[in-house]
Amino acid sequence: MKTNLISIFFNTFIYRAFTIFFLFINGVLLARVLGPEVLGIYVFSISLKRLFSVFLSFGTGIGLTYFSSKVEDRKINLKSFLIISLTFSILPTFAILCSYKFLSVNEFQLFLIALSTFCFCLSEFNLKVARGVGGYKIVNLLELFSSFLFFVLISPLLFVDLPVNLLSIILIALLSSEVFVLIFGFHKTRKFYSLPSGFVFSFGKLINYSRWNYLSNAINMSVNELPVIIYRYLGFSTEFISYLSRSQSLLNLPRGFFIPISQNLFHSFSNGSVKKSKAYMIIILSFCFSTLISIIIYCLSDLLIMNIYGHEYIYAAIYVRLLSVGMAFLPVTLLVVTWLSARGQPRITTFVSIINLLLFVSLTFIYYLVGYEDLSVVLALSTQQVITSVLYFIIFIRFNDT
Repeated sequence: MKTNLISIFFNTFIYRAFTIFFLFINGVLLARVLGPEVLGIYVFSISLKRLFSVFLSFGTGIGLTYFSSKVEDRKINLKSFLIISLTFSILPTFAILCSYKFLSVNEFQLFLIALSTFCFCLSEFNLKVARGVGGYKIVNLLELFSSFLFFVLISPLLFVDLPVNLLSIILIALLSSEVFVLIFGFHKTRKFYSLPSGFVFSFGKLINYSRWNYLSNAINMSVNELPVIIYRYLGFSTEFISYLSRSQSLLNLPRGFFIPISQNLFHSFSNGSVKKSKAYMIIILSFCFSTLISIIIYCLSDLLIMNIYGHEYIYAAIYVRLLSVGMAFLPVTLLVVTWLSARGQPRITTFVSIINLLLFVSLTFIYYLVGYEDLSVVLALSTQQVITSVLYFIIFIRFNDT
């Protein structure tokens, strides 16, 4: 079946535009309501949640995406799926509960974060199945509703002075939006499941396929979340974590379009409907667009930070300028990784991911030693993104698509 790429990009763009808008507004609201110190605690908690979710899923989500796209009747066995998703959702939840001393939260807030982690993992498994069978419209819709619901729940905090812990209110709002995605998501994707028949997953087969992609994704996620962990480990105040998160949130405006595009293209890359020449054109166009946006953000960084987040976050403008350089190259990495994974070359992406992690750690250490200290992590992130993207593009050019 020939995939309508124009339709995919159009629908992804429309849904993603609204999703990114609400995610961005949510980030602004969080920054203004919580302030730099408390926002840093919130961001650190979310980073641990994401890190555990990836590491302790053992790549089963990736396997679900792959095998769902290979099923002829486009359905999977519900019982097998529930066993897989429940098993690998409990592990990250337990890990969060064991991280109490590192989170700087009370017991009630810890419970909210743990429950949010469980719902988040279940939803991610379900959305990966939906994406694997080509249900990208449903996935985009659910992501949009989740960000919109979170916006609706936290926006009144700007106008109401509550005599309670604001962090707890924010965590309740986050949990509510994830419960909505979980329940409504299963309702919308139930057509992809077949209880008495359909494709029955084998744990061994699933893990066997996923192991290389799992390592690659786990390493890449560690690079994404390690900056926050490193700031906490080195003893920097939570304000620096908030500066980093706000700069990344601003850059996520353009970057957020490329992630779902690469995910939605996985199915097209996998079934061969998108040839290498067309994939090359997509990569080049994405890189040109990302570079243009990065230049604009670099030049307007001070003005953007001051007017969007407030004077308390003005130091984040330096982070924005440094990270915008690496952001220009991000579409190359995302699209080539998707292409290689869909073409059954997860070992290549895993090997490059290992290099990526070692490069990030080494550069962070070097920049820190030469005196950049709080900027060392940001400099390392931007530098390794450029180097990794160039390496991936070389691999893509030399890859024999047969």
